[in-house]
Amino acid sequence: MHVLYAITGNFPSYQNGLFIDVPAGEGNLKIDFPAPLGTIGVFDCGHPEPVTIPKFLDSNVERVTLKGGLTPDWNNKFATSMKQLHLTQGKNRKKILAKLVHLTEKIFETGGVAASSARVDIYGFKDNKRVHWVY
Repeated sequence: MHVLYAITGNFPSYQNGLFIDVPAGEGNLKIDFPAPLGTIGVFDCGHPEPVTIPKFLDSNVERVTLKGGLTPDWNNKFATSMKQLHLTQGKNRKKILAKLVHLTEKIFETGGVAASSARVDIYGFKDNKRVHWVY
């Protein structure tokens, strides 16, 4: 359910010092993560960091983004297809789809590695110098 909510609709992001809505699934990148993940395709998705980090850091933060992805990569393609078919719209559809996904993973052992891939980028200023932190 968490993944289905993260990839559906619009979600808040912090851009140019303001909270704006960003469509899930945009901004695709390939990012190298530590083992066991390796290179993962990631995209904009809903998660709390772009909302919470600017609230707790000083006013010198300009932008906070989060990109996440699933492993193996076919999971990203599957999730995108379910979104395009509108199977992630509405709580009941998400529940049914989540049950089917879990059943499929259990029967065919199709799950990814026991880790998630997410990257948070924070842009702003510290001591009057431009900074870019990556987590």
